[in-house]
Amino acid sequence: MRNHKLNPTEIIEVLQALREGETVPQVCCRWGISATTLYQLKRSYDGLSVPVFERITTLTRENARLRQRVKSLERDSEVLSEALRAQSLSTHKRRKLIDHLRQHLTVSLARVCRLVGMSRTLYYYECGGLEEEQDGPAFDRSSLKSPRSSLTQSDRLRGNEQEDKTISKKRLVQVE
Repeated sequence: MRNHKLNPTEIIEVLQALREGETVPQVCCRWGISATTLYQLKRSYDGLSVPVFERITTLTRENARLRQRVKSLERDSEVLSEALRAQSLSTHKRRKLIDHLRQHLTVSLARVCRLVGMSRTLYYYECGGLEEEQDGPAFDRSSLKSPRSSLTQSDRLRGNEQEDKTISKKRLVQVE
């Protein structure tokens, strides 16, 4: 028996010999294949010409190569996605990354957000602090005044304590 595959022209010749009236044992003996192999070849390739058969084998090889390439790219994508998630980027940096990728690549926002690991809702979310309404202020700043001074808490946090004298339980501090 043969220990290598038949090439396309040999397969066509085997099937042609079978069509011309040779018996199955004669064809199998002459080509060194088993009856099972002969029947599989007949079922798969009977009636095909050599160019068509060669085109099928070429496409089959190319299909296998492309499937392997897709698997490799999927693995690469998983590795890069995990590496990006491990970076623990802030939301602001992720937004910048998404904007950069969308500028330089023709990729949809949904896909880029999924790859970066950020929801589209979070991408579009804008943290709008305390905004004033059109009728008037949204809150009364006088409610932020400390009972111990005339400065508001926000002024104190900014360091505008120029004329404030505060008394702490631990010590007396005069701010100049």
